[in-house]
Amino acid sequence: MTRNNVTRVAITAFGTLLLSYLLVYWVIELSEFHTSLHRGYHDSQLSQVSSSPRTVIFHTVARSDFDGEPYPLAGDTVVAINDTAIAKWRDQTVFAYTFVFDCPVDQKVPVNFVHCGDTLRNSFVMHAQPWLLQMGGLGLWELLRALITIAALGVGLWALRSRQSGSGVLPVFVLYSFALAVGTTFYHYFPASYAEFTVPGWKIVSRIFFLFERLGSGFWLHLVCIYPRPLEAVRRHPVLTLSLCYLPSVLIIFLWLNYYMNGLLMPSLADYFLVYPINALVRPLPELASLGILFYRYRTSANRLESRQLRLITWAVGTGILVMNGIGVLRWFFPVWHFASLYRGLTLITVEFVAILLAPLAFAYAFRRYRLMDVEGKLKRATRYAMLMGLLVAALIGMTYGFSELVLVYMGITSRTPSMVLALVLALGVVPAQRQLSHVLERRFFPERVKLRQMLSGFLQRASSLPDKQTFWRELEERLKDGLKVEAVYPILLDKTSEPFTHDSPLLRRLALNARPLPVDEAFASGFVEISESEKTWMQKHQVGMLVPLARRGELIGLLAIGVRTDQEDYNTEELQILASLSPQIALANENLHLLEENIGKKRLEEELASARKTQEGFLPKLIPETAGLEVAATCHFCWEVAGDYYDVIPLPGQKTALAIADVSGKGAAAALLMASLQASLRTALRMSPRLDTVVAGINDLIHQNTSPEQYITFFVAVFDPAMRTLSYVNAGHNAPILLRADALVELLEKGGPILGCLPDIGYVQESIQLNCGDLLLLYTDGASEAMDNKDEEFGEERILQCLANGKTCHAHELLKRLETEVVTHHGSSAFEDDFTLLLAKVV
Repeated sequence: MTRNNVTRVAITAFGTLLLSYLLVYWVIELSEFHTSLHRGYHDSQLSQVSSSPRTVIFHTVARSDFDGEPYPLAGDTVVAINDTAIAKWRDQTVFAYTFVFDCPVDQKVPVNFVHCGDTLRNSFVMHAQPWLLQMGGLGLWELLRALITIAALGVGLWALRSRQSGSGVLPVFVLYSFALAVGTTFYHYFPASYAEFTVPGWKIVSRIFFLFERLGSGFWLHLVCIYPRPLEAVRRHPVLTLSLCYLPSVLIIFLWLNYYMNGLLMPSLADYFLVYPINALVRPLPELASLGILFYRYRTSANRLESRQLRLITWAVGTGILVMNGIGVLRWFFPVWHFASLYRGLTLITVEFVAILLAPLAFAYAFRRYRLMDVEGKLKRATRYAMLMGLLVAALIGMTYGFSELVLVYMGITSRTPSMVLALVLALGVVPAQRQLSHVLERRFFPERVKLRQMLSGFLQRASSLPDKQTFWRELEERLKDGLKVEAVYPILLDKTSEPFTHDSPLLRRLALNARPLPVDEAFASGFVEISESEKTWMQKHQVGMLVPLARRGELIGLLAIGVRTDQEDYNTEELQILASLSPQIALANENLHLLEENIGKKRLEEELASARKTQEGFLPKLIPETAGLEVAATCHFCWEVAGDYYDVIPLPGQKTALAIADVSGKGAAAALLMASLQASLRTALRMSPRLDTVVAGINDLIHQNTSPEQYITFFVAVFDPAMRTLSYVNAGHNAPILLRADALVELLEKGGPILGCLPDIGYVQESIQLNCGDLLLLYTDGASEAMDNKDEEFGEERILQCLANGKTCHAHELLKRLETEVVTHHGSSAFEDDFTLLLAKVV
């Protein structure tokens, strides 16, 4: 039998023993949980505040927990519980959260405490545990711990059966996974006396596995030093390097052995409280060292696949270490806050174990060497989402607390209703704020990704105007080469000869099934994708780095074979996400051009689009009608043959004038039809009701009933009364129109309600403001404010406002022409990526 086989057999035997231990452990744990359901509970909380001599105080006191007077007060020192002195306790620690006594419901537990120098005595009265504590707290926590144990053990057993990793890596990884599985069992909540049966020698066996778990950090550091290939230091000095890996673990095991043997090994270290501080200081060292080693190996790796493996592991380990040490800092520096709530303590421990579990799961995926970028991308997005949501929730709590404690207290308001209302309002804005913040951060820190997405999206929007498919693919290749910094892009379409790729190719079937970009090196190395020799030879000859499937309605029509990058860097997860999201659009654009090339309804389609454009232009006012008290000018640019932007100037009885602007989601004929429906609905509704809030609510219901959920409209409508010089308006989620007062003050007309068409039966708010001679009101769509120059800088509201301020004395038509010219000049072209509409009114 070879050495590798002996190692595998030994680890398998140990894994079997470990599995037996865990099965027995969880049976005992379930029996303890069952017993706990019939044990007492109280709300008062105790807190250990010093190490030696042991001092325990009342953190909080609930008088209902005590059998009459004398009642203790928060801060009183506990001397003894159940006639056992605190100083004599050794095997258990008193925490700040609810202490569980081995007492049935209604039993009284004596407690001695010192109050103002006097030693007093009272009794705890044990209550029945609340259902939320039993199932929502302890039950859920037990379930999550069991799932984490199963996951860690399962990863180890899977690796034990796998032969994809090197013989030196496999046993270390399996032992690390086993140690992690054992680690979850030592976050034990119930007293041993709760067990409904006993196992001979169980305490000794548990301590042996506990000491094995202490080796986990050594296994982890060892693993990092040899995967995916050994470090140079390991090759040159294997004994010294690996000894350093296990040195912290050995030190911790020595201290715990000394503690278990009551100081026989080293009497000066026998104090229980020396073990925990050293354990807390030494245990993070291997994790922090491993993170540094992983980062170094990732930065110096010359192999793209190896770099991708290390990048995934580094990200997972970094996330786990960040969470672990963050919770450790909370536990170390804020013990009372951490332990003051049972639910808080259980939740943080669970989060900590889930974070730790990221490391072996990432290693398992790295062993597979398949879909590494997908996993990394999901991990990154989840981490960023959690961090942003955490920051926003913290800000929400801070604002609510500040409002409650500073504003309401200062005003003498004791009711918490205003705080609850504020918290609800802020909570509704958390998700939109998170999305907006994500966009802002991406534009600020990753402008190249934004540029790539906008470049490809803009090209695909204009694809229908290209003369043929050859031009389409040629221009797409150039944009992909520029955006991805690659040497070559090979479009492979299955509607013609596409050797070496054929319709019955297993590789194409895999691409059709997953519909995700596939790194070629992962496909070669993993063995999960069946690739023919001719396909492999072709991809190696053309130095293909990535395959992007092109699917239409679930059917693969071709693929893009993208070469390696010119800067020799690896693709990143965001580039894969962009390609994955745009590949269906590329397939659709190709299909559309294919139809046009074959003249299937091409002429009819062109004529219909031209007719639709004329019809749509007919819906817009050719001439601005006479508007009493206002100078009105408007312009509209279409980026396609037909558009989704809309504006209107509608005369009303009493010399009143209605001004409206809208932006329909999407582009093309569908948006144009929805715009036409909006115009007809608005003109009809204005004749029937003088209230704009009623008008807009009715239009919203109509749009919602007759359109699909993904279609919506941002809309603004206002009515100007020249006699009173008042403007009544409703803003339904549109860019807030800018009101520049004659005295240079600026107001944004924001009040109203949400966008049209998303939800039925929405109430809208009508607002009225007073206008004066010389005031300027600009209604616009985001195609103007978001028009970008060649540096990807938006035109923005500030430039719009500056242009209005500089031309306040001009006629409305002249001022609008100035603004239009500035937007076109900033953009560098009159061909915009989005529809562009302006409506300017000046009070005279």
